[in-house]
Formats: sequence, structure tokens, C-alpha cells
Amino acid sequence: MRAVPAVIGRDEFDVLVVGTDYHDDQAWQDVTAALTEPWGDRQYEARVHFMDDPAWAGATIDEALNAVCADENLAVVFLVLQS
Repeated sequence: MRAVPAVIGRDEFDVLVVGTDYHDDQAWQDVTAALTEPWGDRQYEARVHFMDDPAWAGATIDEALNAVCADENLAVVFLVLQS
């Protein structure tokens, strides 16, 4: 199993979104734009931390979990796969 970069700079309440496919930059830009849109009746600010590093390309679920397991405040990780 290879090591992927550590997750740094994520605020405690930010959702973590990891890009794992770098074949279609426009698709990634579309995903990040959609996830940063304000939400809810009061238009709450989206709190999202994106891991946009080609070193994550092709990362498996196990590799991602190993990379983020030290973050005690992290409850969920979203891996973005493009098809």
C-alpha cells in the first residue's frame, strides 16, 4: 500500500473531499463549485476542505483511511471518482 499526502489545514468542522482522478479538470471544477454553494434556508456557508493533489490519483479506500485516521475530529471522508 502506498502512502498518500497527509491532510493538513482542515478546520475542525470542514467536510473533507478528496479528488482521486485527474483526467478531467472541468469535472473536478464542477464538483468543487457545486460543493461550495451556500445551502439551506439561511444560505449557510459550505465548510469544505478539498484535497486537490495529484499524489492522491487512484487512491484506494484503505489508502485514504490510513491517511486520515490520525484526525480525531474527522467523521467522514468523501472520495471523488470520475467515470
